[in-house]
Amino acid sequence: MEVGDLLEYNPLTREQYFKYHNKAYQILSQIEKETESISYHDVIKYFEQRYPILFNFIDYDEMKEYYPELQDYQPTDKDIKYRGLVSNQTVTYTDRVLCESCAGLTIPDLDLERYIIYINQHTNTKGRVIFTILHELSHIYCHLANAQHQPIYMSLMSKNASEKYPEELILIEKEADTVASILYLTDERLRKALITRESFESIQYETNISKPALHNRLMNYLIYNLQYAESYALKLVLNYRQGGEQIFNILRLHKNI
Repeated sequence: MEVGDLLEYNPLTREQYFKYHNKAYQILSQIEKETESISYHDVIKYFEQRYPILFNFIDYDEMKEYYPELQDYQPTDKDIKYRGLVSNQTVTYTDRVLCESCAGLTIPDLDLERYIIYINQHTNTKGRVIFTILHELSHIYCHLANAQHQPIYMSLMSKNASEKYPEELILIEKEADTVASILYLTDERLRKALITRESFESIQYETNISKPALHNRLMNYLIYNLQYAESYALKLVLNYRQGGEQIFNILRLHKNI
């Protein structure tokens, strides 16, 4: 395990978790597909069919930094690093500082009656880009779609980003993280992985999910869905990450896992 590979795990109350869990399943229940086979592609497609959204991938021109005398480069769709994730997309070069601090940003475009979701493609891996997209879509579903007041939501790059949010936004960001994680990997998909004894790396390979995101999703599933103590859940997940099989033993205790 690499140093710094783990995101800080910030547990929720059971009431908070299942409130957010219910919101995720409100979305999943509207996707016409078996829940264990729902992927992030299905979720993104669902939102694109029901909400007017423009995805704007943001980056900055590294060559311009080294050679300021160059003319400004106007990026095109070929400069989108992770094509195929969304349909309605564009790309914009912006300030380096923004790319280093902002993972994603959702802005209601009141004039054109749509949402613009800015996604940082410069410092993000594909898994982080997918998670950020789902995080921003969760904001739309939970707080923007039926609201008269249309705030702007920004996802920060920091691993301890919750420490940098204003206090009144911390729970909103935790909500979006939790809903996004369930949309990324449903309970049924995790259950299938445990039943078939699928490896941690195999789940990563299939879904592109990052190690920290998969780690925290498994922690939530074990703690809240299966009611394990946090310390024991952590032991199981760390063993699983290292190729161990202790996590599969929970099948003996949970017949309806």
